Amino acid sequence: MMAEPGVLQFKDLVREDLILRGVTYVSRDEALKAMATTLVNKGYCEPPFVEAILARERAHPSALPMP
Repeated sequence: MMAEPGVLQFKDLVREDLILRGVTYVSRDEALKAMATTLVNKGYCEPPFVEAILARERAHPSALPMP
């Protein structure tokens, strides 16, 4: 099915090079740090982003369930 021009598609939002496969994290902070570091390493964000996302999570938790 062809998308209408100007309509955002799921494939426009997800980049395969940013999907972390086969990983396990023991804490929410560890998971967020890994994801943020991946964005920095690939040039999508600046290094301060890693600490900023952790600080935001401390202030306003996203409630990611962790065992």
